[in-house]
This record gives sequence, structure tokens and C-alpha cells, in this order.
Amino acid sequence: MQNMKNLKIKRAIFFTCLLSLFIISSCKKFIQVGEPKGTLDRKAAFLDDKSAVSAISGVYSLMSNASVINSVIDIRTGLAADELITTNTNDELLQFSNNSLLNDNASVLRIWSDLYKLIYNINSVIEGVSGSKTISLATKSQVLGEAYFLRGFCYYYLVNLYNKIPYVTSTDFEVNSLLAPKDRVETINLIIEDLIKSKNLLTNNYITGEKARPNKMAASALLARIYLNKKDWVKSEAEATEIITSGLYTDLPPIGDVFLKQSKETIWQIIPVTANLTPASLLINATTNTIPLYGLADNLLNSFEIGDRRFTNWVGKNTVGNIPYYYPAKYKQRTSSTSLNEYFVVFRAGEQFLIRAEARARQNKLTGPNSALEDLNLIRARAGLSSANANNLIGVISAIEKERQVELFVEVSLRWFYITNTDGFINSENTRADEILRAVKGNNWNLTDRYFPIPLSQLNANPYLVQNPGY
Repeated sequence: MQNMKNLKIKRAIFFTCLLSLFIISSCKKFIQVGEPKGTLDRKAAFLDDKSAVSAISGVYSLMSNASVINSVIDIRTGLAADELITTNTNDELLQFSNNSLLNDNASVLRIWSDLYKLIYNINSVIEGVSGSKTISLATKSQVLGEAYFLRGFCYYYLVNLYNKIPYVTSTDFEVNSLLAPKDRVETINLIIEDLIKSKNLLTNNYITGEKARPNKMAASALLARIYLNKKDWVKSEAEATEIITSGLYTDLPPIGDVFLKQSKETIWQIIPVTANLTPASLLINATTNTIPLYGLADNLLNSFEIGDRRFTNWVGKNTVGNIPYYYPAKYKQRTSSTSLNEYFVVFRAGEQFLIRAEARARQNKLTGPNSALEDLNLIRARAGLSSANANNLIGVISAIEKERQVELFVEVSLRWFYITNTDGFINSENTRADEILRAVKGNNWNLTDRYFPIPLSQLNANPYLVQNPGY
């Protein structure tokens, strides 16, 4: 029955891909090209509820193949941070490892292009559904709520990876091709606006049983992250609390069940729709007697405490020539040749406890009921560890940062986004990335490595774009 259900989902997604072809076929460099010819009549594409649902489903199909979900970004930010090492001698990857990115790096362009293609599709859905008079109010609210969330999600990646970026909200190619980049703060505020719209339109209910289409809590999860980055501790705590007290995601499952598709902890996940594309397909070698292509960096390995169940369950080991090599193994299925039991987990409750812990700590709610340590120790207890007992601000924040490192490693770029958005302990004018990565990577790390370069082809196409410092 489960296989039949997945087959129906994939067939529905196939139809939606056809609906989106008029966008995709002309979006190779969509920011800088003219309006595509031969496009479908948008009025005809959004005539009823079925077509509206098909259109938004098509976005998820594209997203499952995009670099933002299929581990491409995770690997590259993991290399740029202190999570991953690689035996791959490809210069494109080594530029991430060495924090020496060039503006013609293929992955830098791919990530940018993938995200803007998704945004174009999302904007198309927003325009089509908003302008339709024949879609029911309930479906319109659901689809628009998802679309605003997805647009905010994509821009969250863009602004944190590239800093000052164009904020595209239409499908007008002539306008989009010459948009000036917005200030980082303005972009983040626009993301928040989209997420608040999403929360107002969505409910706590999931449209699918597998949490493949986001609900209201997914918008709260991203808002909790963003407010934490903005140092709006009160709002960050409130969003995380709304999720934790909703009753939808607790009690937390055992460590070994966290990344299974039926995990109660999952807030939003994406179903892979391409054969053999699983969350682990790029991270786990085909054989167990070869050195992993992407291994765990010493800085991460040394952060696990003795007896930590996360090390036992989430870290794989290949022994080659009597030497152990460790790699990320939160997901176990390298191929989908058998029934796939793991989907891409984008948001989960474990992260929200750690977000709330820090938001509370920053408000000096360090110990006792409803405190930072209460949330932190819940995560530690699940991992089989004793309670943390720090009792001052820097001690509690340091404990939370360490717990994030071993709880959230190689997950949707969370380590990279956290250390590049958190003020330094020694010098608050810098970020934690500057303090951590200078110690790990020495002179390879520079303050300007916090952001990727704007891709060269985009700079050449749009005279209003400005390259980030250091490139």
C-alpha cells in the first residue's frame, strides 16, 4: 500500500513538472534573459483547485532535485566550515575546503541558479493562484501559504550565502533582469513578511500524511531561526515555543528513528522523486572498504562525548588499511532501489529546543523551570548524556553551541549559518566563524569568507549587482 501511495505521489508530481516546463526550459539563466516564448496560458493553468495543487506540487518536485535539498549545499558549507573533509581532488570542491572560492566556481553558480529558478516557479504560482477567480478559498489559502513559505525559505539561503541579492517577486523577465540588490536587513525583513503571510494562511494540519507539504509550524520553525540570527530573542523563543507546545512533535523519538520518514520529530520533509537520489546518496560510498569521499573533520569528531548515542547512530565508519575513516550517516539508504524509508528532513523539533535554549539564555533565563538548561538537557538526555551544569551566560551559550555541533551536523547547512550569524565570544565585531575557523584553518580563513562570491555570469549580466568584498 505504501508503494502504491508513493507511486501516486510521483505520478502527480510528473504532471506538475509538465505544468512547469514552460518556466524551466527558459530558466537556465532566468535572471538575465528575456521573456520565454511559447509559454502556457497562465489563466488556463490555474482554472481550478486541481491545477493549483498540481502547480505547487511541481515546485516540490523541482526542489527535491535542487542543490538546496539534495546535499550539494550541505556538502559545500560543511567543507567551508569545520564539519567535512574530502578526498576529492576536484578544484571546485577544494575551493570550499580551503575557503578560496572564485567567482566562476560551478557550484556557486549552480546554487544561485537553482534557488532563483525555484523562486521564479513560486512567483508564478503566487501570481496564478492570486489572480484566479475559480479556485476555492480553502485551496487558495493553502497553496498561497505554502508558496509564501517556500519563497521565504529560498531567500533565507540566498541572503545567508550571498549577502546582498535581488529580491524577485514577479515573473516579469525584463524587470527581474535588472533588479538592484537589496540590503541584507531589508531582505531579511521581506522574508519575515512572507513567513508571517504563510502562518496566517496555513493551519497546523498536514495536507499529506508524510509532512511533505509544510504546515503553519514550518513557517514558525524558519522564523525561530531568523529571529535568533536577528537577536530578537523574545520572538525567537515564542516561535520555538509555539512548535514545542503544539503537541505535534513531542515526545522526541529515539536517536535511531529521527531521520525515518515517519519520525514524529519532523516538521517538514521532502520526498525524493528521482531514482537513486536519497538524502545519503552523495555522502555514503558504494562500498564499505573504501575511504569515504566526504569524511567528518577532526573538529567535529572530537566534539562527541564518550557514550553519545549520536556518534553510535549517526556516524559511519569505513576501515581501510586498519585506519578508521568516519563519515556522516544520519541517513542510511544510499539508493532507492528498495522502498525508501528516509526523506530529506528540513526542519525538526530537536533544532527548535536548541533555538529556544539560546533565546532563553540570551534573556538570562539560564537555569530552573522554563530555562535554557532545561531545553538543552532534554536534547542531551536523548543522546544518553548527563545534564550540563553551566551557570553563567558564556558557559550556557558555549554548551548550546557545542550541542548544536553534534546534534545538527551536516543538516541543511545549519552549522555554517549558525557560526556566520552568531557574534564572536572574544570580539563581538566578528562572528563565531571568524574565531572557530581561524583556529581550524589558519590563514585559509578570512573575514570576508563569510559569504560566497556573486557568480561571475550574474555580475556580467546585471550591472546593478555588486561583488562581495574579498572576491
